[in-house]
Amino acid sequence: MKKCVSCNIYVSGDGRQCPICQNGLTGEGTPYNWPSIRKLRLQSIFYRIQLFVVLALTFVSLVLDFLLDMNTGMHWSLSVALWAISLEWLIRYFIKKNVVIAAIITYTAIHISLLLILTGWYMGFLMPVVKYVVPIVVSVLLIVNLILSLLDKHGNALIYLLANIIIAIVPYVPLYISKVEVPLLWTICLMISVITFIGICVFRGRSVLNEIEKRMSL
Repeated sequence: MKKCVSCNIYVSGDGRQCPICQNGLTGEGTPYNWPSIRKLRLQSIFYRIQLFVVLALTFVSLVLDFLLDMNTGMHWSLSVALWAISLEWLIRYFIKKNVVIAAIITYTAIHISLLLILTGWYMGFLMPVVKYVVPIVVSVLLIVNLILSLLDKHGNALIYLLANIIIAIVPYVPLYISKVEVPLLWTICLMISVITFIGICVFRGRSVLNEIEKRMSL
């Protein structure tokens, strides 16, 4: 780490001058801890582009539905607006909070499942959504969660394990409340959740135990 002899402070990064007195720094530089301005600008541009696309699609759907009288008895554009606003809020939350990937998968699974259920209820096809669409979405996210847990090298194994449990349990709450018979796809989804849980325990079990011990000692 570089040092300013005049101010007697250490400065991270690879700069040549002290940020306080502007005198020359001595010593070897270190990797810069803050993200580059270029990276932040690219993130801002990406966010603005997707925000524009979402708002434009929402506006077009509202125009087609209401102004051009293309409604067939149900305002489908309201569902489009619900999805657009909800997903936009989710993306903004991920960017501002800098959420880890495991948490992103969990929030996305719960968010999309609730949106699908609300859309199915409003549009009149709730049962097909609950029986077929939601379990497929949950199963895919469980598999993705397992794959990312094997690739992650930043010590987040415990979070992936908890994400697996939450993703597997939360969608069953509406089924339990409604007291309907569990469809076949949901049974397959439950089997996938158990298999992925075993996979995380087998391949990342030591990392999970280390994280638990670390958190217990705090």
